[in-house]
Amino acid sequence: MKRILALLLLLSIPRGCSSFHSHQWNDANYQQPSTCSICHETRGLPLQADFDAYGIDGFVKTEQATAYITRCDEEDLPAEGTFTVVSDSVIASDETHQALNGYNWHIITMTIDMEDPNSNEYGFLYNYFITDFYDIAGFEMSYKANESGSNSFTVNYNGQDYDKCLCQSVTSSSNWTKRNDGFTKTVTIVMNILIPEGYDGIVVGVRNSGLNTEGKYLFNEYYSRDDFILYRVEG
Repeated sequence: MKRILALLLLLSIPRGCSSFHSHQWNDANYQQPSTCSICHETRGLPLQADFDAYGIDGFVKTEQATAYITRCDEEDLPAEGTFTVVSDSVIASDETHQALNGYNWHIITMTIDMEDPNSNEYGFLYNYFITDFYDIAGFEMSYKANESGSNSFTVNYNGQDYDKCLCQSVTSSSNWTKRNDGFTKTVTIVMNILIPEGYDGIVVGVRNSGLNTEGKYLFNEYYSRDDFILYRVEG
């Protein structure tokens, strides 16, 4: 009877992990709160993303044409057009994109269509960019521009640093062509971005070339809602 009673007492001990071990807490990261490495119990919240902390939002979707305002090349005048993320294709590899275990390639095609009189007469400037939704400063500090055009950077995903990320960009433009009562020109930007599988933190887009960024180095320091168009990759 005593053995049966002891067994019943043992079975009645709460199965919560604190009854059997001391928690070993891992640090919180951008995707997960602090987590016990033994039982996976969590506490607190994930780290706050920089875009949330700075109130940066308003992302466009693919195939969504959005008004784009920049400045002319030869005169200090506005130039107006539209910006579109044409596609965001995800592949593991192909004949021009080398496979890397744990990573995928995002091939993001974007267009700028200009047809206003100012841009036609005086030309136009444009700027495209890449940054990180979660950690702007970490991205900027890790980003290295290489002469080959294959620029490298690091992202932190689920608490792990992925330091083999790449960004390769190619731009092209059409000639001015007659349309309706004016002329139009299209700039195509293709960004080939190698990031961890499932990572949703990369943000790309364009900004107004007339924006004054002197003495400002981090995206949040010179961001202005009216001067940027943002696209965030899907995981």
